[in-house]
Amino acid sequence: MCTVSYIGSGREIIITSNRDESVVRPVALPPEVYTAGQKQLLYPKDPSGGGSWFTADHFGNAAVLLNGAEEKHLRALRYRKSRGLILTEVAAAASPIVHWKNISLEGIEPFTIILLEKKELYQLAWNGRKKTNIKLSSQDNYLWSSVTLYSEKFRRKRDMWFRDYLSGKLIISAADMLSFHSEAGKDDQENGLMMNRNDVLQTVSITQISINEERVAMTYLQMQPRTEYSKMMAVCP
Repeated sequence: MCTVSYIGSGREIIITSNRDESVVRPVALPPEVYTAGQKQLLYPKDPSGGGSWFTADHFGNAAVLLNGAEEKHLRALRYRKSRGLILTEVAAAASPIVHWKNISLEGIEPFTIILLEKKELYQLAWNGRKKTNIKLSSQDNYLWSSVTLYSEKFRRKRDMWFRDYLSGKLIISAADMLSFHSEAGKDDQENGLMMNRNDVLQTVSITQISINEERVAMTYLQMQPRTEYSKMMAVCP
């Protein structure tokens, strides 16, 4: 929910997310398939709020959460609802993009959602006052870093690491992206993709999906204790 990459230039779509959290926050539950309305949703669950930061459904759609919107905000003492619950609500809708346009977000902390729906890619943001909806090319490659943790300088630097890593690669695999999310900026604990700020705030997991015409495959790497989970779901035609 703090670093997200999207690879749309290959034979399958690959989305990978590093979750940076307080080390005292309860460990997330590994990915499972949940029934939500008329959908099957695959996601790891945050036991604190009951929501998630990364979802995929059985139609090959996906939604990933980033904390913050265009700029770093001052946190309020209380919010109406967890952003992770907003994500699962949007993902569970028959059309997530339509639901996004209609949902009221008053009293919700600022956030960004990277949404893939019917092979269309969107960057959706709520800054505490208004929603924005930017349509992106689903065949390009992107990297997002949360504005709440990374300055503009380091967001640009991380994007440079991303572009350099992809440069010259004719095929980009899911394994490549797990490697990037594990190794990029490893000499900078404050701002590398596997960040650690004084053993208080650090990367606690990496979640990834790869999507093709037949299936959605999710890999979940939990850092403490070090555990790997894999879950697959067939895509409905």
